[in-house]
Amino acid sequence: MKVFRCLISLISYSILLAMITGLSAGCAKRQGVVIRELRESPSCCTSLAGLPTEPLKMGQAPRTFDIGQGTPAYQFDTGKSYFRAFVLPDTLSPYRLKVDSYLVGGYLKTAYLFAPQLVTLDKDFKVVRATTQEDFTVAQAGLVEALQQAGGLDQKLSGKVDFKRANANERYLVVRTTDALLGARTVVPVRIGASLIAFGGANVAREEVAVPHAPAGRISVALLPIADSAPIPAAAAPMPAGMLPAATVELPKKTQPAAQILDAATTVTVRLINGNKVGTFELGETDASAARRALKRVGVEMGAEHVTATAVRLGSALLPFKRYYAPPGTPHLIYFDDNDRLVLFVDLSPVGMPATGGEFIRHFVGAAESGRTPTSYELQAVLAPCVSIIATYSTSSDSLDSVAYGFSCITK
Repeated sequence: MKVFRCLISLISYSILLAMITGLSAGCAKRQGVVIRELRESPSCCTSLAGLPTEPLKMGQAPRTFDIGQGTPAYQFDTGKSYFRAFVLPDTLSPYRLKVDSYLVGGYLKTAYLFAPQLVTLDKDFKVVRATTQEDFTVAQAGLVEALQQAGGLDQKLSGKVDFKRANANERYLVVRTTDALLGARTVVPVRIGASLIAFGGANVAREEVAVPHAPAGRISVALLPIADSAPIPAAAAPMPAGMLPAATVELPKKTQPAAQILDAATTVTVRLINGNKVGTFELGETDASAARRALKRVGVEMGAEHVTATAVRLGSALLPFKRYYAPPGTPHLIYFDDNDRLVLFVDLSPVGMPATGGEFIRHFVGAAESGRTPTSYELQAVLAPCVSIIATYSTSSDSLDSVAYGFSCITK
């Protein structure tokens, strides 16, 4: 149950649009290309003290960035690598630095990922700590997170470093890879029911894939406060009031629809970034041409088509889609199936929705948690036959991030 790319605001929309389109299946470089590019890239500096750095601050949203050509490279003692270097927060309050690396390539059978090593440096740029491959584990990305960062592939490599009072001498963090990591692979399980799509129609019987490592990829860095005692595992993040336990609960066939959110059970409202209404699209019916015409009437282009190969689980139904658009000037991502019908509509700046997870559960009969990461959790409910809603909330503030509407019936 994992869905696509971004968070939105008026100020940062153009930046986020670049994030949406930057790593789609149609434009990801092949592994051999990024290896050659690293080999040909000059080293940025003559010593660790010369590495370009940028600040990390508590309270910031997770930082997501591409690492590869255009990123500084350096000849470390562990091998040449692209890197990002950060100045750590100047605080005695304990915190956790979490790093996720997302699959690149669109299809699992051709995907690769950047296998990070996290290295801390003291004020004199001497190495204090360095993670190993065992410190990173395969995890499942959230719904919007997977579509946002990895073309819908919902597996990721996740690791962390905790900072407490005893680590006050650690002033810098470097995210890099090593020659040893580049020679290894990460075994990724194939989700049951999604393997056909993930593999592009081949090798569907396989239960896992050994994904090769590459010197380029997409990385997310987040700072999370922790207690001053034992580290808190991500799974122990507190649930909002009224939250159902995560998981294997089957969504009911019928729930109470919210008339003020959907004009009708299968109709979604299309808006511009400034809030002005464009019109409505009908899930399972509107095709790309009709969507393009509706947007053009208000001077908005559909934008480039992006190809993907993934699926979202709505209750017991698996919802596949093959292409999507991110119309500039709107807070929406729109996805079409093989029949050119709208089957997924993501609103990255929702209005009129329950502001917290607890309110969502009270508003939608039968709502249940359908996914959780250290920074966000998802709630899903059935609005009508064939139509489900998926809302993503922040785990730290319990505030609404995005909403998606999916159509799970077969289209014509």
